Amino acid sequence: MSLRKLLIVGSMIIITISSRAQDPLFTQFYHSPVYLNPAFTGCGKNDFRACFTGRMQWLNLPDPLQYYTASVDKYFADPKASLGFVANHFNEGYIKTTQLYLIAAKNFGDDGDNCDRRWFVNFAFQGGLGWRNADRSKLLFPDQLDPNGLNGQASQFELFQYAKRAYLDLSAGMVFTYGNVMFGAAAYHMNNPVNGLFGTNPDDKLTRRYTFHLSFINDNYPNVDKEILLKPTIIFNTQGVSKSLVVGSFLDFPYGPLEAGIWYRNNFGLVENHTIGITVTFKLGKDKNYYNGDASGRFNTGVSYEGEITRPGVRYTKGSSELGMLFEKNLESDGTCPKPYGCATRFPWVFF
Repeated sequence: MSLRKLLIVGSMIIITISSRAQDPLFTQFYHSPVYLNPAFTGCGKNDFRACFTGRMQWLNLPDPLQYYTASVDKYFADPKASLGFVANHFNEGYIKTTQLYLIAAKNFGDDGDNCDRRWFVNFAFQGGLGWRNADRSKLLFPDQLDPNGLNGQASQFELFQYAKRAYLDLSAGMVFTYGNVMFGAAAYHMNNPVNGLFGTNPDDKLTRRYTFHLSFINDNYPNVDKEILLKPTIIFNTQGVSKSLVVGSFLDFPYGPLEAGIWYRNNFGLVENHTIGITVTFKLGKDKNYYNGDASGRFNTGVSYEGEITRPGVRYTKGSSELGMLFEKNLESDGTCPKPYGCATRFPWVFF
């Protein structure tokens, strides 16, 4: 990579990891629903769900940015409440972040016993710990650069020894479903934890992130009678100076093994960074989806690619890719899905 390309891409990394520690966003948000909004806890198609999403950002970098999130959540029918656990790990150059959270959620409305209610709402509270530290082996100092790039010499600057931080982190969210429409909102880092590597400067606080999402499905869900379902979705995130908008749609083949999606993202608050993303999900197992079979369990896996139209452009970064997985299963002894077929929204339809 030439020095010009190195500086262009390097400037994007600096923006990403130094602008008050912006949260990463996943293209396959549907494979990490609890990361998108903690109120999706307990809102799977069955009463137990496990999810994983891994993202490699800017593949042309010698060391691409890496983001991972994994979660499990369980619905309990008796109190009509749910519990969840989320683990995140981010590698951004020399910065590493690990986060562990517990989530408690409670749902109201159409719950299987009250099928006359057409609405469903779920509230959730999330709390946990985060750790942020520097990988000193990846630090680069001015005396290690010359006009041609890296000079291969050891730096004479003294490496700092105490570049780490632990912090308490609190978040909350809600999801509301009425018929074919789903709306959600979440507030992350409500206590503005200090996560800077040194001191307690006000600029080192983790800025609150607010997420709003709106989705629609073009059928009388769950009584699906179409060969292709369209599920347009809008997601808006704001965190400090960063404001991003995601607009796109799923193309779901309800009686087949595939679901595809196309997504446009614009970060118009931090930089005018426009991207296009393509996603493909494979529905595996005999219970490929909720629309057929006994829905006692299912497994989905998906891949995606996202390329920048501008700043710095896919020519320099080679884009970003993700792998996502989702497993759902009913843990009740009778082996049947806890969602009654006669009720409209025992669980929200989420994104599948």
